[in-house]
Amino acid sequence: MLDVAPAPGSRFAFPARVLTPAGPVALDPTGRAHITGKSRVEIPGFRTILISQKSGSDKVLYFPASCSLVQWSITGEARSGELFVKKHEERWSAADVFPVDMEPLSGRAGVRFALATGHWDIALVIPRVAPLLRFDLVGDGTGKTLTPQASTPAGRVTGRIKEARTGNVPRHWRAYVRDINADLDPATQAFFEQRPVAIDGRVFDYSSLPAGSWEVLVEAAGHGRRRATFSISPPFVPVDLGDMFLTAGGNLKVDVSFPSELPRGAVLVSLYRDRPGSLLGKPELLASQTLRLAPQASVDFTDLEPGMLRLVCESAIDGLYRQEQAIIVAGKVLTIPLSFIPTTIEGEVWRGRMPIESVTVTLERDRHRVAGVSDSEGRYAIRVWSAGDYLCTAQPANGGIFPQVVIVPPETATVSHDIALPPNVVIGIVRDADTGAPIPSARIRYQNTEQVSGRTAVNFYYTRYAGSDGAYRLDNLEARSVDLHVTADGYAPADSLGVMPNEDGASVDIALSRAGILRGSVFDESGAGVAGAFVGLDPAGADFRMQATTARTGEFEFRDVANGSHILVVYKCGYRLEVQTVASTNDPQALTLLHATGGVTLHFEDVHGNPLARVGVSLATKGITLPPEYPARFALQCGIRVFSDGEGNLSYDFLPEGPISLFAEPHHEFLGTYINDGVQRVWRISFPTPSGSK
Repeated sequence: MLDVAPAPGSRFAFPARVLTPAGPVALDPTGRAHITGKSRVEIPGFRTILISQKSGSDKVLYFPASCSLVQWSITGEARSGELFVKKHEERWSAADVFPVDMEPLSGRAGVRFALATGHWDIALVIPRVAPLLRFDLVGDGTGKTLTPQASTPAGRVTGRIKEARTGNVPRHWRAYVRDINADLDPATQAFFEQRPVAIDGRVFDYSSLPAGSWEVLVEAAGHGRRRATFSISPPFVPVDLGDMFLTAGGNLKVDVSFPSELPRGAVLVSLYRDRPGSLLGKPELLASQTLRLAPQASVDFTDLEPGMLRLVCESAIDGLYRQEQAIIVAGKVLTIPLSFIPTTIEGEVWRGRMPIESVTVTLERDRHRVAGVSDSEGRYAIRVWSAGDYLCTAQPANGGIFPQVVIVPPETATVSHDIALPPNVVIGIVRDADTGAPIPSARIRYQNTEQVSGRTAVNFYYTRYAGSDGAYRLDNLEARSVDLHVTADGYAPADSLGVMPNEDGASVDIALSRAGILRGSVFDESGAGVAGAFVGLDPAGADFRMQATTARTGEFEFRDVANGSHILVVYKCGYRLEVQTVASTNDPQALTLLHATGGVTLHFEDVHGNPLARVGVSLATKGITLPPEYPARFALQCGIRVFSDGEGNLSYDFLPEGPISLFAEPHHEFLGTYINDGVQRVWRISFPTPSGSK
């Protein structure tokens, strides 16, 4: 028996027939033929390769003589897979996909395929193996043998796609996956983001996901979509997402008006979705439209996923910017009116009685900035298009930043705001604690707060750098104390708290001690490295002093760590939280994460036994209090609840064994200490209704 088929690789036109000693044999529309008995095959203008199969039926693959025959082998066992082939300049969505049978090549499992003239990218997807990628292969008619590539184990995820109304499987659907914690290299991220991993079928089943944290999006035209987050980690136990009911979309109408004047540049209206728990910095752009400029205009967005979205209306030329939240409801139309009236903020910048030239004045709101520069008389003018509170910063050339808050009332043409730069200064030298030598380029970080209308606006941190002689200068400071946090490469951080600036220059010299490196690896019970685990170093108030994410084989590293003991907090979806005290030495630390089993349900009720919803908690274990936001961050990362539900229940599977102290947030009210012994699965917590509960 002989099967004749086109070789995988670049697409080409099939011949009409093949020649055999018994005569010509016609090929079907797919370029294939099945020939009874053993036979020699010839195809004019084509080359052939013979593959012997265990079934006893041989296979002949043919390809144009102008193509390059490429041989690619991998480590590990494999029987079959899919080969993706695309032009180098194209996206993976344009790739051709070929089923391939692996064959023995130089003692390894491998595949042979043909590439036409040009530059190509290829991917080999094998069940239980992470995708293997090669880039910019040149097809030039010559044979090529690629360097054998090591395979990496991968996990499997399954789910059942269903319509919400009927429970039936939709006829057509697509599933996309996204690495949400930046565990993958950019090339592999692009492979997953640019094409679906599954299309149609009775179930969603994909088995080539590398270790990491993932989000899956399933879409079916006319039926809606569904997202779910999950984690893949050794020993790669299959993840079952269960029934995934598709939710119908909603619509959004944005009505935009310009009562007084039109902006000069194009206005873009965009929708974004934030990624809770993701380490990817930017939100996901869902849709964008250019507004037709008119006194009254509108844009419509249809079939949007239900939930909270961020609406942004902006013009780069005019500095126009507005950000609003939009809550999309399935089957409903939400209308959001936006009105833009430009306001000019103008004034003078001075210190004492002297106007200051070349001061950069910046107004910021909703992470959007517009700026102007003061002239020779100290005057500046900036236009904004939205009412509200703006963070105003003034920074002279080579000087420090002075923050204030400017309030822009609605429908106001002009707001006057003079900026009086304060005369207070902090100066000093950063030195090596052992030698006394100055430390150039040391970083001095400090924070200001600005009171306005009875509210406290906490501004971002500012950083200045010491010069080559270790000297630093912090100017434009109010007459109130500031805390300094000083760092330098190769040194442990140091703090100087409660420094009071003055006009003569408060002198504060700072000594930094040489630091070491704290490195280690995170393993599971089997000894396999855990990739993508969060590692926090030394809880300090609302956050950790340093954070890291473990590499593919579980390694992490913190540099510039002070000598002495330190606290490490390690977490990954699907595992229990691990808290350890370690020493800062050059010997690698080994930490073990235990897979989560069972978990605990926290049941909150008031003194009358009524369940309490919307209760969030923080915790302490082994005498160490975690930053208050982190239980919620871990829960978001893993797609589980942050607050108790309507029945007062909040389930966590990541709590470590032993005593756990719980606190109700946001006011850190102590709830009690409970023993996680693996037996008591429900902790009943009764207390007066806390602030923030309802």
